[in-house]
Amino acid sequence: RCLCQELLSGSHVLLTGASKGIGEQLAYHYARFGANLVITARNEARLKQIEEKCLELGAKKVYSYAADMADPRNPGMVVQFALEKLGSLDFLVLNHAGYDPLMMWNGNAENTN
Repeated sequence: RCLCQELLSGSHVLLTGASKGIGEQLAYHYARFGANLVITARNEARLKQIEEKCLELGAKKVYSYAADMADPRNPGMVVQFALEKLGSLDFLVLNHAGYDPLMMWNGNAENTN
């Protein structure tokens, strides 16, 4: 499957490491195809700029959550925030480095479509 408009339009995406580089460009890619986004990174001011640009590019909804994913307390809070805002997740894009329990995915897809 491609990451094209038919698949992404209206999808619910959680993207970590979204404040620069590949993560920032992925946010714009999902936005151009009309996805609903939750973006996260440590830099809150930069996230707000990216949030605005994503809306300009065509994202239906964009929410940002500033968090350091290397802190073991934050991944769960980020996922909970995304589920509260979007209702479910279609794509979980882990674009950050460091320790986090999400790296040890056990196959639980309970909150995905």
